[in-house]
Amino acid sequence: MNFPDVIVLNGTSSSGKTSLAIALQETLEESYMHLSIDAILGTLPQRAFTPDVIVQTVHRGMAGFHRCIAALASTGNKVIVDIVFENKEWAEECILLLQPYNALFVGVHCLLEELERREQARGNRTIGMARRQLNHVHLRIQYDIEVNTLENTPEQCAEQIKQHLLNHT
Repeated sequence: MNFPDVIVLNGTSSSGKTSLAIALQETLEESYMHLSIDAILGTLPQRAFTPDVIVQTVHRGMAGFHRCIAALASTGNKVIVDIVFENKEWAEECILLLQPYNALFVGVHCLLEELERREQARGNRTIGMARRQLNHVHLRIQYDIEVNTLENTPEQCAEQIKQHLLNHT
């Protein structure tokens, strides 16, 4: 099987991207690194999230994150990325940087009611973030495959992706 260099999981906050990435690491025969936008943003101090600095701070962070994905792929690493394409520029930049590589784009979907339940249950999410992201996060991407994390477990979604790869290589 021709495994992709990069698997991009795009969906709203609390849609199950991280759980899916971990399930993919266990399901796929190749060893994939897992990069998460949450981990990147988690490196910033709280003061970076104030209204007067957040736009520039997050913009620079996302630009660096996209380049990090490409740099890892350029040295032969297999990478699973969980990300939220909040705007057109982020999506276009990431897609452009990944053009030289075999990238698989996966849409990760979940109903709003479940997203909101997950936000509440996690306790470390800004309430309303998923609702704010839901109407635009999937608009900029043509996916190779889409999965639903309400209807399927992370393991089932990972298996769907694996089957897609088996059928399209």
